Order: sequence, then C-alpha cells, then structure tokens
Amino acid sequence: GAQAVMRGGGQRHLRADARCSLLVCGEAQSANPQTTPRVTVTGLGERATLHLVRNADHSFKPAARSGRSAADVEAEALDALADWVCAS
Repeated sequence: GAQAVMRGGGQRHLRADARCSLLVCGEAQSANPQTTPRVTVTGLGERATLHLVRNADHSFKPAARSGRSAADVEAEALDALADWVCAS
C-alpha cells in the first residue's frame, strides 16, 4: 500500500517507474514531514497525482468526529480513482 511505498526509498522505487501514478491517501497519513504524501508526490514530478481523502487515516478509516462513514470515505477514494483513469 501507499504507506509501504513511502517508507525508506519509496520515492526511488516510484521514480524508477516511468508510468503515471495516482497516490490515494488519507489526509492524516503521516506525522513525519519527510514521508508525507505531498513530499512523495512532489518528488515524482508531473506524472504523479495525489488525492487526499478528507477526514481519513492511512487505512481510510474516517475520523469519528468527522461525521463521515466508512462508505463515504471509500466512495471518495473510488471516485478519485475513476476520475484519474478517465482523465489518463
């Protein structure tokens, strides 16, 4: 998953892949500023796209106080994927 990709050398692994990439992450993905999804995608250049799922953690679990259900979060992630595929 995205979390495994971003640990130690994740950008090197993704940079070696010349294809376009979509990274879908919960906006509460990481507390470490060096491994945030934004840092990872910025390092990949224009061929990478990031979608941060609102009020979700790294496993797409919604924050309890957000009022969002797991289905809401999953639908947002799937919509982001569908939009990216259609635009590619």
